[in-house]
Amino acid sequence: MHKHGRIKEIYEQGVNDINDVYNTLEGKSKTLVNAPRLDGGMTAVKWNGTEFIDTTIYDKGWYAYEDTSILGAENSSKWANARTLDNSMWVWIPRYAYKITYTDPNDKSKGGIIDIVFLKEDTNKDFNGYDVTSESYIDEKGEKGAYIVHPAFQNGRSNEFANGEWDNEITGFWMAKFEAGYEHSQNNIIVFKENQVSINNVNIGNAYDLVKELTNTDNSYGFSNNTDTHLTKNSEWEAVRIFNLQ
Repeated sequence: MHKHGRIKEIYEQGVNDINDVYNTLEGKSKTLVNAPRLDGGMTAVKWNGTEFIDTTIYDKGWYAYEDTSILGAENSSKWANARTLDNSMWVWIPRYAYKITYTDPNDKSKGGIIDIVFLKEDTNKDFNGYDVTSESYIDEKGEKGAYIVHPAFQNGRSNEFANGEWDNEITGFWMAKFEAGYEHSQNNIIVFKENQVSINNVNIGNAYDLVKELTNTDNSYGFSNNTDTHLTKNSEWEAVRIFNLQ
């Protein structure tokens, strides 16, 4: 994958795996995040310890980002999951900014720490109303310095979308929880579930068409025609990797 700008600076460090560079992840301010926005056909679900069960957007236990009062354990997180009508699974990635502190700035392969701050709505401000991109910003650790709003959530019109941005600022996006596969009983239906036959031997053009068909009229997922389904962009995949989605 070809990376641009800051993405290139961060990821192309001559290592084979991102974990060789960022071997420590510290996420702060993860309790307050932009609320997931459910599209037509999507139902909020949560893990009950055995299986995913339906819930509602009003359920305080639907998701928690290191909220120990809900989870009862430190450094735990419960991501917002949703299920479409076909039982495919999706995960909400809320808008955030990050800052990297390298163990050795002269040798980034030695790893470092990445701190994350979630942003309010489509702004560059944290939930306390402070601009995280300001050099005078002070985070929860008491450290001063600007954070970088991840391009996967930004409007890229001004730089011709060089970092994989959008044509507007967004509050977050849904990511398939599982890789694309074919339903066991119907090979022409794409699903995003566990334990399915993975899609393979498909070229980029056909993959593009298949993903766009997710919003066809009377689709099996329940998506509206206003939903933007597309192949995962480099910037989106990197946004997930940075935050260490599991």
